[in-house]
Amino acid sequence: MPIKYAARSSILSKHWRQLWFTQPNIVFDPLFFQYVSNTEDSAASVIHKLLLKHIGDILGFHLISEADTLTQSDVNQFIIFASNHGIQKLTLKMANDEKYVLPDSIFTCATLTHLKLSRCIFMLPDGTRFPNLISIQLEHSKIAGQQGSKNKLNLPILETLERFHGVWGIIWILAGDGGSDGFGVGYLVGLASSKLVRFMGCAPVVESIP
Repeated sequence: MPIKYAARSSILSKHWRQLWFTQPNIVFDPLFFQYVSNTEDSAASVIHKLLLKHIGDILGFHLISEADTLTQSDVNQFIIFASNHGIQKLTLKMANDEKYVLPDSIFTCATLTHLKLSRCIFMLPDGTRFPNLISIQLEHSKIAGQQGSKNKLNLPILETLERFHGVWGIIWILAGDGGSDGFGVGYLVGLASSKLVRFMGCAPVVESIP
């Protein structure tokens, strides 16, 4: 539910207000940013206030706007907060000029199942593992590890990896359970055409996306 509509419904009664503060899927979309632009508060300050009032798990956290920006420090705090509250689905797609560097806490978040990122940098620490990640979508992003080291992502149950235009880097995906059915695949991103990698059975299937 877009946060703008949740806030409107909270005005109706104490019951609805409580439901808003416990909303597990939070979407800060273009409607939210447009609404906040007509107030005296900044979008970042409003998001901070809403998160501080939130009760319970945050299963979905989405920052989406093609016309608005947020600072690196604000995004770090939002992601860290969400990752400490059971986040499963994370979307980051803002209009910033500089790519966001994802905070280290995201690489140890065991609850993530879906990750959709735009204009981000993956600085992969050693031993990065997403045990429950099913889907990754990347756009206008860069994958960078320590110099001289291989960028490894341990994704035992990964099903799809979607790479759109403007993604650069090399990652070594360790998929499967590491036993006889496990496998690794070196995946180069940064080509002109989009690719979709589906992990089916014991081997990846690469498909072109028109």
